[in-house]
Amino acid sequence: MAACLRTSQSLVIDNTNITRAERARYIDAAKQCRFRVEGYFLHESVDACLLRNEQRADGDRVPRVAILAKKKSLEFPAMQEGFDALSYVRPESGDFCVEDWRHEI
Repeated sequence: MAACLRTSQSLVIDNTNITRAERARYIDAAKQCRFRVEGYFLHESVDACLLRNEQRADGDRVPRVAILAKKKSLEFPAMQEGFDALSYVRPESGDFCVEDWRHEI
């Protein structure tokens, strides 16, 4: 990220970032370098996550307790965090549908 910010290269942070504090370190750094910050919130049911996890190879599975703990810690994103845009992403027929942000999730 630092190299991209120094060279004004666009980048994507592909991480769960489920709390405002986790997101803030990326948003703040990007804003200091005058980057546009877009967020994509992928909302999936815990049951669907657990099912998908069970379909992974043994060595690639995430402990069930970790998935449940992340769900408990989830803080929904908000424009006030410094995003320039937020989008809601939902699974649809084996693909994804990107929609305008709806904070009433």
